[in-house]
Amino acid sequence: MRDKVFNKLDSADRELNQLWELLLPYSEQQLSARPSANAWSAKETIYHLIKAENLAHRYLEKKLSSPSNIEKAGWKSRWRSFKLQLVFGSPFKVPAPSIVSPVDMPELSTKAMKAQWRKQRDELRSYLETLSDEVYGKAVFNHPVVGRLSLPGMVDFFRQHLIRHQGQIRRTLKQVS
Repeated sequence: MRDKVFNKLDSADRELNQLWELLLPYSEQQLSARPSANAWSAKETIYHLIKAENLAHRYLEKKLSSPSNIEKAGWKSRWRSFKLQLVFGSPFKVPAPSIVSPVDMPELSTKAMKAQWRKQRDELRSYLETLSDEVYGKAVFNHPVVGRLSLPGMVDFFRQHLIRHQGQIRRTLKQVS
């Protein structure tokens, strides 16, 4: 199970690198521009992704401070992961929970955001390496829409969330460029 998580994290890192490649041709001004008053800019979307992963990691640390009372990941966790795939694969917009809204976004350059996200991912990877094998089989992450997921489910969420928002970022940049 441990290898599965790290393979999925490697895959999520590749998706993240593709995002940075996508952004290379654009200026800070274009990345900060909103296509409409109610829409997020590309940078706001990136901040949302960074914030969601950071909060997930912090939740994980808190939850795993006493792992004995966490249910094992089984068919329910796999079902929830499947439901999450359906949500991300659908054309319907799912409103972000207010806790991961970019309303409090600090003034950061894209370069600084990239460094922050890379640091977060490295910290998550380091943290995951410290966990016992027992924890990898538990439903440790509570997704706000579908509920408890295993560690592989959490990393799948990171990747699917990023892919979903890459499409949003592409559309945003096409509209503001």
